[in-house]
Amino acid sequence: MSASPSPSPSAAPYGPQTLEIRRFLQRLAALPQAEWAEATAAYEALQGTGRFASADRALSAAVARTQREPERDAALGPLAQLLRMPADPDAPPSEDDPMAPVAEAALAATLALLARDVLPAPAFATLYAPFATLIPVDALTTGGAAATQ
Repeated sequence: MSASPSPSPSAAPYGPQTLEIRRFLQRLAALPQAEWAEATAAYEALQGTGRFASADRALSAAVARTQREPERDAALGPLAQLLRMPADPDAPPSEDDPMAPVAEAALAATLALLARDVLPAPAFATLYAPFATLIPVDALTTGGAAATQ
C-alpha cells in the first residue's frame, strides 16, 4: 500500500488542518457581533491565567518544533482581513484600520487549530475555549452538512 502524496503548499497553505482553519474563518465571519464580544470576554478572562500562559508556550514550541511558521504566517493574512474594522463602512479594509477586539482570541484559536495535531490536548482546549461553544471543533472536522454550511 503506497502513501498518498502530500498536498501541495497551495492546496494546504495552513498545514494539515487547512480545511478546519478555513471552516473556522468562515464561521467566525458569520458570527454576530454579540458572539464576537462573548469570545473576547472569555479570552480576556483566560489571558492572565497560568493555564493560558502554559498553553501559549506549548503552542509556540509546537509551531517551532514542526517548522510551521510559514503556515502560521499564511493564516494571518485572511484572519487580519476578516477582523479589520474600517472607519468608513463603505470603504474597503486597509492595513491602517484597527483590528476588532476579538482579534487576539481569534488568533489564538486559529493558531491552536494550526498546531492541533502536535499540541497537547489541554493546551488546545485552553486556547480554543473562547470559541468552543460558538464554533464547536466537531463542526470543523466532520464532513457533514453542519460543517460545510
